[in-house]
Amino acid sequence: MTYSDSDLQGIYEVLMKVHFHLIWTDLTNAILFNDDHYVKFYGLKNILGSNICGVGNRGIGVLFEGDINTIFNWCIDKKPLAPLRLAKLVPIYGENNSNYSEWHPYAKKLIDDFGYIKQVLSGLNVNMGTFSWTGSLVPLLEDQKSLFLTMQNHENQLISEWAIGNLNSLEMQIKQEQK
Repeated sequence: MTYSDSDLQGIYEVLMKVHFHLIWTDLTNAILFNDDHYVKFYGLKNILGSNICGVGNRGIGVLFEGDINTIFNWCIDKKPLAPLRLAKLVPIYGENNSNYSEWHPYAKKLIDDFGYIKQVLSGLNVNMGTFSWTGSLVPLLEDQKSLFLTMQNHENQLISEWAIGNLNSLEMQIKQEQK
């Protein structure tokens, strides 16, 4: 018998809602696997993580059905790796990860709380860059610009520089798309 990611998502959804505290320690150990076992995290990323623009079955990943305070406390306890991994799983955009001109509250919290870790910001870029799209990318890129405009004057200089760098990159991408 074989199982698909969507089958496993359904199982994890129940586990996260009903038995979160029973599975959390084992799950976090798997999420933090490194080196030769990184492939385990990558597999879990597809099952637990959020998806943009119709990649996968869910906008907001099943991981976020769990206790959000516990998840962010885990990031504090296991930094820098835990917030980096969360950056690759977190919903980026508002609503059901589909309002591209608004930060999702979990992404915003991750930026505010862990944006001093450069790899976390890079992980968010990786997350934002993983999507499927048809037609012109310009509307998405313009919406992403509006996100970074809200961060360009952030009190954390690293976040501010990250936002400005992304704004510059988005401007170049928009010009390239409009050719």
